Amino acid sequence: MDGKFLLLPLKGKGKTKMVLTGVEAHIEMKTEPVTKADGEIYWDLTNFKISITKATNFKVNFDNLFNGDKILGESTNKALNDNWEGFWGEIGPALQEVFSEIFRSTANVLISKIPVKNLFGP
Repeated sequence: MDGKFLLLPLKGKGKTKMVLTGVEAHIEMKTEPVTKADGEIYWDLTNFKISITKATNFKVNFDNLFNGDKILGESTNKALNDNWEGFWGEIGPALQEVFSEIFRSTANVLISKIPVKNLFGP
């Protein structure tokens, strides 16, 4: 990571833990029908967009900030968590794009194996 939030420099390499709670989201999916060799129609999920409309908290922990300087790292993580709404405002849009693509590819694996006629019951 190499960036800035407010006046805080964020620099380091390591693991990150993020916890977003109290989430409400709007999900938009677009599909196209695909006829497979078995003659059945399946869906191909062409677009999946997650828009997080509400969150009650966002906590982060970035390991190894500032080349492992424990005091700077802890104080930076505390400042980010104390100002989570502003930090979420900065990082949220990029994370929502990443979440959207992860969920799209995962959901596509699932729905590509189930014929449309079987998706919603008899």
